[in-house]
Amino acid sequence: MEQARDTKITSSLVLHQVPLDGKRAIISKAYELLPPGGSLHIADFGEQRTLLMRFLFGAVQQLDGVEYTQPNADGVLPEIMRDCGFSPVKETNVIPTFVGSISLYQAIKQ
Repeated sequence: MEQARDTKITSSLVLHQVPLDGKRAIISKAYELLPPGGSLHIADFGEQRTLLMRFLFGAVQQLDGVEYTQPNADGVLPEIMRDCGFSPVKETNVIPTFVGSISLYQAIKQ
């Protein structure tokens, strides 16, 4: 059982560039691949909570497209993780950058 807790899947700055159905497919596949007790760790643009972060995130949206990036800016990733079966799902940190805020998420497969 110790080994299952050590099993991790990571994703860094990928999901904001993927269509909504692709975000769901990637997170669902991570859930499928992880053993019980394994964890998913995502570092990506998350909910843009302030006017400044929303304004700065506009640069990312210009490059990667509003259609793909807006769900992240609206905070959809934790919802998708829960819908795929992960529990608990935590946003462990929010890092403001010059192009918007990046959220760090941790999700456990029970």
